Amino acid sequence: MGLPSWFHEQPPWAAGLSGLLGLLVALTGLSMLLGVVFAAVAVGNELGSVAIGIVVGVVGLAVVLAPFVVAAIVLSRDERGRSDVGPDGEVAALRERYLAGELDEETLERRLDALLDETEQETGLGDSAAAPSRDRTASEEQDQ
Repeated sequence: MGLPSWFHEQPPWAAGLSGLLGLLVALTGLSMLLGVVFAAVAVGNELGSVAIGIVVGVVGLAVVLAPFVVAAIVLSRDERGRSDVGPDGEVAALRERYLAGELDEETLERRLDALLDETEQETGLGDSAAAPSRDRTASEEQDQ
């Protein structure tokens, strides 16, 4: 997940301001974590048990960090999902496996045909609509 293209087109002062705001956000998050840890130490001291303080600290940190962990997991799945879901992602995966030598040419062609058949069934296209693309693919492979 990189920076968007518009970010690079900003003037230098805007990039510096963005960096400062990012630092402020990071320091605010750190202060939240330290606050939870210090509260856990205070609870442990008040109750006279280090174990209770540790348990309170772990639970507090879990409550504070859980939304960030869940958001990171969801965003990473979304990013991976966009490139791998659908026929284009599956074709790209098959191509990579073929180029890596994991698939031979016959297996590649068989899986591409099966993928094309699945796509036709899902979209409701018949063989007449898919025939030109199959012929074009075969002729392109012969040209290469």
